[in-house]
Amino acid sequence: MVKITWTRHAIENIYEIREYFNRQSKQFADRVTDKFFDKAQILEKYPQVGRVVPEIERPEIRELIFRNYRIMYRSKQPN
Repeated sequence: MVKITWTRHAIENIYEIREYFNRQSKQFADRVTDKFFDKAQILEKYPQVGRVVPEIERPEIRELIFRNYRIMYRSKQPN
């Protein structure tokens, strides 16, 4: 199993999305925030599940799609 490490920038982006939806519905904002983290949890077991980011074309830079958002990540190969 691999470890997921979030960048500060990613956390800030999720917080901004949460704040945007919070104006409409706190419950929905909470659900969306939780789903970001839930979606990324699959990477612990299956780090290659996302597709290679088309504009970067490097096999270790991948993405998961959640709603209208991209969760981009770098997958390190085990030593």
